[in-house]
Amino acid sequence: MKTKSPYACLAAMAMSALLCIPNEIAAADTPGQRAGEVSRVIPAVNIARGSKTISASAKTVVDWQDVVNT
Repeated sequence: MKTKSPYACLAAMAMSALLCIPNEIAAADTPGQRAGEVSRVIPAVNIARGSKTISASAKTVVDWQDVVNT
């Protein structure tokens, strides 16, 4: 009588390991993907995007990997 295949256990462990990879790693490969937007500017907001710095107003789009300075 055969109980469990050793490959089934190995496959289950591999699938569990894939579920543990954080979503941020996948998102880091796609620059320019929208992360949100500026809702209020009190008193000033600047966004560093790559090598450029832009001043933000309300409803300015914030992308992944942007640095928001308030």
